[in-house]
Amino acid sequence: MTYEPNWSDPRVLLRTQQAMCFVKKYLSATTPKWLSTRWINHKENFGSHELSRFLRDKLLICTDDRYNKFTGKTKHYLLNQTGFDELNELLCNTHNNTYSVAQVPKRIQDELATGEFTYNDSSSRLYHPLQNFKRTDKRTLLAADGYIYNYDIQCCAPTLIMQYAQQLGMDLYPFAIKKYITDRKQIRYEIAQAAELTEQQVKRIINGLFQGAHVSNYTQSLVYKELDGDTAKIAYLKQNEFIRQLQEEIKTCWAYIRPQLSKRTTETKTGTRLLPITGKQKTALYRDLERVVLDSVRLYLNQTDNQFFAEHDGWSSKQAVDITALVQHIRTQTGYQIEIEQESL
Repeated sequence: MTYEPNWSDPRVLLRTQQAMCFVKKYLSATTPKWLSTRWINHKENFGSHELSRFLRDKLLICTDDRYNKFTGKTKHYLLNQTGFDELNELLCNTHNNTYSVAQVPKRIQDELATGEFTYNDSSSRLYHPLQNFKRTDKRTLLAADGYIYNYDIQCCAPTLIMQYAQQLGMDLYPFAIKKYITDRKQIRYEIAQAAELTEQQVKRIINGLFQGAHVSNYTQSLVYKELDGDTAKIAYLKQNEFIRQLQEEIKTCWAYIRPQLSKRTTETKTGTRLLPITGKQKTALYRDLERVVLDSVRLYLNQTDNQFFAEHDGWSSKQAVDITALVQHIRTQTGYQIEIEQESL
């Protein structure tokens, strides 16, 4: 007998909405992406019951079913747009056109209206459900409630890690880091063209290098996963002169920062050995720096009575910000000299 969900059961509706939100957030209808089976089967995504199998058949298209638990290779999937649209139409019709997966939760509607956002403060970052919305949807929602000015700290990770190392005494002039901060768009474009990558991929890879990532064939590394294990592209990045110089300067930055981090040691036959800094430690340190700057921004926006929605290294506000005054405020409070990019929604 073919399984058919009971669409009058609110539990079925909730599970369906969760699965649809999951695929919309993590998958594309045109570009295959890797997903682990454990992640797909998590109880807050699909689960492991008969309904979950039905939803997987409706919403997922497996484009590469090769899996290797020893190398970490996972299967690749596309969003099944046809199945997604069928389910969304069914739910809308079942609930007299009032139900849609794109419906905004009441909590978010209320917080957008009042400007009183409740964040979850974890690992030096402020998290909010609205941050998980697709960029276009999020921008539309913010603009609809008057948050029409969007700001980002330019080259946040490179800028803060470089300047923190300089505050700690680094006197080496970081030519590659400075060049990347100044000409980042051109550099991303050139590397993307040569390596057959997108500029966003290059941006993520370089940001990863500042936080402990390495260009290698290690299957669990950020770069390996970003490139889907393409050894030719990894080889190109390894020999790219700019990337190599950038990595050397990043290594120098962390050499100055290292004494500020908790030491990790191991016992050997010849005594105690100091262990290298982990990527986790580097990411945690960067997020601490990022949070120092964001807290300074939040203080300034509150002092100028400007309602805003915060997002890690950026924010959206209802009023235009005097960027010169804000940059000076941050410099006075934190010691960091940053650049801010503005975009009207």
